[in-house]
Amino acid sequence: MRMPKKIRVVVVLAGCIFSSVLLLVLCIGSAAGLYNPASGFKHRSPQYYAAFAKSCDSLLAQRILGTDEFVEVLVTDASLPEMIRDVHPFKIKLARDRVWILAGGTSHVLGYGITWEPQDEAKTNVWALSATQESDTRVLYVAER
Repeated sequence: MRMPKKIRVVVVLAGCIFSSVLLLVLCIGSAAGLYNPASGFKHRSPQYYAAFAKSCDSLLAQRILGTDEFVEVLVTDASLPEMIRDVHPFKIKLARDRVWILAGGTSHVLGYGITWEPQDEAKTNVWALSATQESDTRVLYVAER
């Protein structure tokens, strides 16, 4: 038995409306923070973080900085280590004892921060790799340097 034409049109329209509403819900959910660009970075292995910290160290070694100086590095710089490029940075700043990376978005609201710096002012040879999104900061890796 074949469905009447009017019922078929209604079924097709209902399917289109449902698909549109589902797409809208997914977009709104993403914009409302259900999508977390930092989660991929925050759930890696200790080996990954060790390699990432070494990439930060190599970035520091490429530039000689004074004690009170900081430098902004172009995110398009070909000398950026691949691991740093892979987090899709949109801003990178270096100081003598610090690497700041804003990544995973196009602004601090949508992205997250990565910092490689001394863990404690008293023990400057122990460095920490941390990720910050909004007010949540997590230390992901600590190493003597």
